[in-house]
Amino acid sequence: MSVLRFMGLTSKLVTACSRNETQVKRCKRRSVLLACSSSPTSLLFFPLLHQALALGDVKSPASLHLVPYEDERNGFAFSRPEEWTKVDKYGATVLFEDPTKKSNSVGVVVSPVRISSLEEFGSPQEVAIKLMEAERKKPSTNAVELVSIDSRRMLIPGGASATVYEIEYKLDSTRGMKRVYSGVTIASRKLFIINVAVAEGANDTIDQETESALKCLVSSLRVT
Repeated sequence: MSVLRFMGLTSKLVTACSRNETQVKRCKRRSVLLACSSSPTSLLFFPLLHQALALGDVKSPASLHLVPYEDERNGFAFSRPEEWTKVDKYGATVLFEDPTKKSNSVGVVVSPVRISSLEEFGSPQEVAIKLMEAERKKPSTNAVELVSIDSRRMLIPGGASATVYEIEYKLDSTRGMKRVYSGVTIASRKLFIINVAVAEGANDTIDQETESALKCLVSSLRVT
C-alpha cells in the first residue's frame, strides 16, 4: 500500500468527520478512564470493558453513555456514544455523529493492505508527518498542528498482538476548528483507522476530562 493511498484513506475519514457540527461531554467514570491506559493490564481490560458496556454497567461522561458496536463482516469493534447516530458518509466504513452538533463524530475505515504490520509502513513519527502533509494539501485546510504521538500494543485474535499508533492534532479549516484523535493499526492484512473529531474554538473548549473521554473512544478499537 502506497503512502499516498494510506494518507488518502486517513484524510477521507477526517473529511467525513469534519462535514458532520456538540461538545463531547465529560468522561468522569473511573472505570472508563482506566481503559485508556496503554499498560499491559489495560490490554486485558478492554474485553472486560466491552462486556461491561454490553451489560449496561459502565457509563461515561455525565449523561453520555458508551455502548459497544461490532462489525463482524469487517472484523472490528469499538465503543461509541449511545446518543450519537449512525450516518452514511463516503470513505467511512462506519460513522457516528452527535445529532446536536454534527461536526463531532467517531468513525472507522477498514481497507485491505499488502503488509502485515504497521511497523512495515513506518514509525509513529513518519506516519504522523505524512498525515500532517496530507492535511496541509487539502484546499479546505488553513492550518494543522500536531499535538501528540503515541504507540501501544493491542491484543488480536489468536493470542497475538498488533501495534497501534495514536495521533492527535488540531485542524483549522474552512469548516472551523477541530481536534482530531486518530488510532491506526494493521492486523490480518487489513488497515484499521479510527478517528474521533470534535469542534474546538472559542465556544467549544476541550478540558482534561473531555480529552480523556475522547482518547477512550480511540483506545476502545478492537480487532475481532
